Amino acid sequence: MNNKFILAISSLFCIATFAVAQDAPAPAPEQTAPEAAVTAPEPEAQPAEQPAAPAPEAEPQVSAPAPTQTAEQPAQTNEVAPVVFYYAPTAPGNEPVQNPAQVENVPPAPQPVIEQYKPKVHPKQTTHYGIQGSIGTSTYSGDSNADFDDGLGWNAGAYINLPISDYIFSFELGSQFIYRKVSNSFTQTNRNTYETEARKDKITAYSLGFPILMNINAGRSGLLYFGMGVEFEVPLYNNLQISIDGKKRVDQDLQEDHCAPMSWDILLGMGINATSHFGLYTRMNIGISDIYDDLYIKEDGKKEYWGFKTFDLNIGLKIFI
Repeated sequence: MNNKFILAISSLFCIATFAVAQDAPAPAPEQTAPEAAVTAPEPEAQPAEQPAAPAPEAEPQVSAPAPTQTAEQPAQTNEVAPVVFYYAPTAPGNEPVQNPAQVENVPPAPQPVIEQYKPKVHPKQTTHYGIQGSIGTSTYSGDSNADFDDGLGWNAGAYINLPISDYIFSFELGSQFIYRKVSNSFTQTNRNTYETEARKDKITAYSLGFPILMNINAGRSGLLYFGMGVEFEVPLYNNLQISIDGKKRVDQDLQEDHCAPMSWDILLGMGINATSHFGLYTRMNIGISDIYDDLYIKEDGKKEYWGFKTFDLNIGLKIFI
């Protein structure tokens, strides 16, 4: 009797529970996992969340500042101060600041190349030839006081240069046409009238010259050089004129009767090779032998001229071929 009563009460309780469950609203979709909720272990109770204290080593990760940025570091305290950036003003038109990651990939700027010093190598002397010409003063110096010291001379010719060392020594051989016009002016007393007369003696001479020089360069470059040697001269034409008070009294050819067959001079000079095809030089001729064998003019048995020697000082131009 009791068992039937309990069974009837249990049946009514289940029916009532089923009816209540039918009338209850359906649960939300995200909450439909009753089995998982039943099987999962219940989490332990956690204490109330407290504000987490910042770790002393941990610092906020901040990307590297751009080249135009500066960072002010805070004073070291227990609390971490925020990092404040100050941006320098950028002039209008400037390119934007590159990303630091991109700056690392930019190759370094090329460094200036310093060339190693190398001594200049001068070319060695070679055989060459060319033409030359000069102009200057000319003087005939005699045994008496009647020197032909008022004169003009010039010459022109060709030459060849033969090196005898790589840089310093060379021989120069040449041939040239030489022109001289010298005069002597003075006053004399006419023995017949005892009057003073103005007298002028003038010699015009042409000759061929053959200079032989040894040139010595002042350095390996060959820019400046010195020369010394001799020159042989063969006369071609010699004429003497004597004028008294402007009237020609004597016009005598000296070539056949009075000229020496050959005379020679000592040569001294120096030059500058301005370019590879152009040079300047100066040269001095000092006569050693007489250019006339027995040139003299007798007046009452007195010799006025005897044994003239030349002295020339010229400046000239060389052209190398």
